[in-house]
Amino acid sequence: MKRTLSILVFFALLSLSCNRSNDCIIPMDYAKYYEGVTQLTENESRALSQKIMGDLQRNTLGKRIPDIKVKDWNGKRIRLNNLMNEGTFLVFSAFDCSYGSDEVMNELPKMLRNLEDEMEDIRIICLVENNPDNRGKVDEYVWRLMTEYSNVFLIDPDDAARINLTASPTKFFVNNEGIVVHLSVGYFVEEQYREQDLRTGIDKIIQKRL
Repeated sequence: MKRTLSILVFFALLSLSCNRSNDCIIPMDYAKYYEGVTQLTENESRALSQKIMGDLQRNTLGKRIPDIKVKDWNGKRIRLNNLMNEGTFLVFSAFDCSYGSDEVMNELPKMLRNLEDEMEDIRIICLVENNPDNRGKVDEYVWRLMTEYSNVFLIDPDDAARINLTASPTKFFVNNEGIVVHLSVGYFVEEQYREQDLRTGIDKIIQKRL
């Protein structure tokens, strides 16, 4: 009974904390969008995708990341919010998404180096979805990322979904108040759009700081 009460108090305090701080990210329930749907035309599929993206932005932009924990290479659990005490570029990926992993591993580091001056006071954090069933491949992917990024952490799938990190790659631009000011989901085929989106997110972090 005491344990149950403690758990309820914990979640009540967590909810109150989010409400006091302009609300936390609202997790997306993607299943509801497909309830009763058996087949979609191309136009219907496009309209549904636009609706989902619109809801994702409303549930995420202008909101704070709740108190979740990630793991470092040694398995130590760390509060994600403790790592984001300044403007932060947060990029999420999974080892088994070819386009996403290739962008995060090869293309994104090049763009970040080209924007080194703009990124001077912005922390870069790379989150990799944990997958216990493929631990060896996850570890290999993390090890490769560590050659390009100083801060690489594992995030459990449930926690990733809780903050709407489900597509690989997903990029959050978080200001120094811990608020998501810009997000990018998926892979841009055209390189110019990838760089343009990155600059947009950086500018929004910097603007809030000024």
